[in-house]
Amino acid sequence: AQQVDVMILINAGNVIGDNLWLWRADHYDGGETTGGQWPCNNALVVNGDDVTMYGLAAEHTLNDIVVWNGERGSTFFFQAEFPYDVTEEYGTNGYAGYRIASDVTS
Repeated sequence: AQQVDVMILINAGNVIGDNLWLWRADHYDGGETTGGQWPCNNALVVNGDDVTMYGLAAEHTLNDIVVWNGERGSTFFFQAEFPYDVTEEYGTNGYAGYRIASDVTS
């Protein structure tokens, strides 16, 4: 089985992303994804400062979909879909579509 922890990890500052679609498969030619097949924790993790996203779509990851830890970041258009193949524990754990770290100030 294929897996990845994070689809895109940005550690540098002053990065621009344009028209990104980060998708963990929710279906394939054999049917719907079930039971956490092809696991991926996060679509995007931003650790750099002054990062800007234009058109960010991120879907179906098994933890927070986007995690933003950098300062002075911006996103212009964001679309997310939560995974279909998780249990109610997903909700209990409080995962978010777009999580901004508590120590980010701007």
